[in-house]
Amino acid sequence: MLGAKGVAQSGAQFLADVQNEITRTRLRRQALDKYPPVVLGISSEDAVTAGTFRAVGVRAPADASRKQPDENAKGKKKVVPKEIERESPYDVAPVVGPGARPFIEGRDQGTPGVMEAVDLADWMRPFLSPGKGKPSEEDLATADERLRRFMPRGAFVRVELDTEMWLNWGLPAELPALVRARDTLVAEPPVQVAARFAGVDDLHLGGLLWPEAAGRMAHTAYAVREGKGRGQVILFLDDPGFRGWTLGTRRLLINALLYGPGLGTRWPTPW
Repeated sequence: MLGAKGVAQSGAQFLADVQNEITRTRLRRQALDKYPPVVLGISSEDAVTAGTFRAVGVRAPADASRKQPDENAKGKKKVVPKEIERESPYDVAPVVGPGARPFIEGRDQGTPGVMEAVDLADWMRPFLSPGKGKPSEEDLATADERLRRFMPRGAFVRVELDTEMWLNWGLPAELPALVRARDTLVAEPPVQVAARFAGVDDLHLGGLLWPEAAGRMAHTAYAVREGKGRGQVILFLDDPGFRGWTLGTRRLLINALLYGPGLGTRWPTPW
């Protein structure tokens, strides 16, 4: 069992690294082909405007048709975020959950970002090279690296627990978790996801959480368990017992230590 101090230079990162082929759990930045993140927040045009100076001349206005829903090949409507007027590309409000909203009444938080999820490839399309129909793996990795810059450095967020799993014995269906991660984890069966982050609308509890981070984190893994040989691997995205006062997630760690040797493992002898 290994925890991850921000999934950076940690045991959890080592075990989830695709190059080591130890676990089926993956760092999201290494699984963009299968689990591409969505983008919440400002448009790619605003992101470029807020970045390093570019000298490419005046751009024509965006096609008006991009602001309206259209039909795809399967007859489903494609959701296109509405344009939001903001004073500058830096004028973006953080995500504020329902529990925190009463504490910010009357205080200017900035202009809310677009909270409709946009596929990462679609978000990049306005700035693809001429004649390029879709972004390359390198393009997606660059765009995802930008999203990782917004990952929280000390925010409390909501995690949902699988109440049928022994790692969560004695715990409610939801917990607050302190997150200081630079990446997140993705996993699906046969990996057991003991705890995952809530959806965007319910994710924030306290601290600074940018829309880009919320979109990238929502419904990814906080704690996972999978068998390995006769034993098992339990990974935590972040330190579940930080300074001894994150009591809810610390219970996850205690359950792993107490029950782990006997549950989810196989003894070498038949008796």
